[in-house]
Amino acid sequence: MPLSTQIPHEMKIVYIQRRIADLAECNKAIESGDFSFLEKIGHQVKGNAQSFGFDALSPLGIALETAAKSRDIPTLRKVVDDFTHAVEHIQKTEM
Repeated sequence: MPLSTQIPHEMKIVYIQRRIADLAECNKAIESGDFSFLEKIGHQVKGNAQSFGFDALSPLGIALETAAKSRDIPTLRKVVDDFTHAVEHIQKTEM
């Protein structure tokens, strides 16, 4: 049985709520040039999204981490925008 099926729905809701908070902070971090924060969030999402059953978020975490390492602000903005849309989609379809 996949790990994500063992995680209670309430925990998945908390996970998505954390990602929403992260997204707000990511936008601030882009503006302030806090690349280490962006890299940290990307790494976390890359590592734990699949565990919660949100496979679509993992590649976005990888992209966020990679863009933060290279300090690529245009890509960071696009990835955060894509991440926002993915989280909104999850909220509408799975929550």
